[in-house]
Amino acid sequence: MSSKTRKNLYWLTPIWLLIIVLALYVLFQIPMRAKAGQPNVLFITMDSLRHDHLGCTGYQRAHTPNIDALARDGAVFMQAVAQGTYTRISVPSIVTGKFALLTGVKLLQGYLDSTHTTMAEVLSADEYFTCSTTRIWSDSFYQGFDTTGTSHATTEQRTEQTIRALEQHEDEKLFIWLYYWDPHAPYKPPDEFMRLYEPDYTEISLKELMAKAKDEATRLRDHTGHYNGSIATLLEAGSGKIKLTAMDREHLLNLYDAEIAYVDSEIGKVVAKLKKMGLYDNTLIVLNADHGEAFGEHQRYYHGMTVYDEEARVPLIIKPPYSRNKNKVVQDQVRNIDILPTVLDYCGLKTPEDCNGQTLRPLIETDSSPDLPSITETYAGKHPTRRLLMAALRHQGHKLIYDLGEERVLLYDLRVDPREKKNLLPEAATIEPIPGEAQDPARQKEQQMRAELLDLLRLQRISDLASAEENLEEIDEKTREQLKALGYIY
Repeated sequence: MSSKTRKNLYWLTPIWLLIIVLALYVLFQIPMRAKAGQPNVLFITMDSLRHDHLGCTGYQRAHTPNIDALARDGAVFMQAVAQGTYTRISVPSIVTGKFALLTGVKLLQGYLDSTHTTMAEVLSADEYFTCSTTRIWSDSFYQGFDTTGTSHATTEQRTEQTIRALEQHEDEKLFIWLYYWDPHAPYKPPDEFMRLYEPDYTEISLKELMAKAKDEATRLRDHTGHYNGSIATLLEAGSGKIKLTAMDREHLLNLYDAEIAYVDSEIGKVVAKLKKMGLYDNTLIVLNADHGEAFGEHQRYYHGMTVYDEEARVPLIIKPPYSRNKNKVVQDQVRNIDILPTVLDYCGLKTPEDCNGQTLRPLIETDSSPDLPSITETYAGKHPTRRLLMAALRHQGHKLIYDLGEERVLLYDLRVDPREKKNLLPEAATIEPIPGEAQDPARQKEQQMRAELLDLLRLQRISDLASAEENLEEIDEKTREQLKALGYIY
């Protein structure tokens, strides 16, 4: 072989190597590209998480570095609203993308009819492997899931189940609903997270604590001397049976915030696993809450008792695939019902026609600002003297509340009264207007919003909200006891 020939081969070798590498790349990347077109979906829900207790929403006391990092990689929605203020009606609304009333699920009628299409069903039909880390209230809420967890799984077990699903189904399209019960009461964070707020905090066992408790009042306090984070404490405080001092309330907030910090650390483990496996960029991550939590803003603690913003507003963070449009803050009002169409949009799938929500992708990727009308409902069971049934329409800077238990209507201008303290209607205003009110500007606004609410819920009259009288005898004893333990019925 001549030196010239050898020289030509020398220069051709890199070219052939490049061709081989490109061929291998094309061979192995074609299926990966197909998968890249449909991202994995990690949907994280934190039960009872207020909208204003994260670092990314401006909370100065927050210890939420992992959640805040997701917000920096995507979009945080500052005006997200839940459709129910307790889990049993909020979750069906989330999974179907429908207003709570239209799911047919109520406190004591807790089954989602199979005619409704869930997010998991749409994704499963497109060959996603679907996994939920919990299974609470009704199996009907989990239509479309290939596998589910249990209601009694610990926080760490939910994290571990998520990581196992990632490892075992790495080569499949994945939809994981990581549902953390925290920070739902009772607030019992691990010591290390409580010490972020109370440096000298050391918990003692429940057995030891109960042994020292001489009466019921003592049982509502923990070893710090302050009222504890039990559901009983929150309900007693909300009913006025016990009076919390400023230090008692601060202790409750510390317990609650420590729970949030604890879950944030668990979310950090899942995100770290995604990054280690090279899946983070191609994963759509959504973080939300089913409802918020009250801390005395309207003389209530806990949740499910009102539709005021402390219970109705929730955090919503969306990290798109490949972290497009990083660190975006969206001020426009959105709803939990918009999560389903947003997820399906990013997955290239069609949203069911009867869905009430709409995709938020334009708000993330453009300057679109639709200001979506939101309806929030609660039916907190049967009170000894009145029914606790409320519905609210939140739209265009105003909040309209129908309190059917007290037979009153309230209207707030959130632009100047974000804490909902000044009712624009007379305190004696009834749900139905009386002669002489027709020219009142506040009543005119109420009538305008009433028409919108009725149209969205496909009702003729406000009284139709309560037309399906529920009967405690319709539920089994186990469910009845669960509802009592959670404070939803009396």
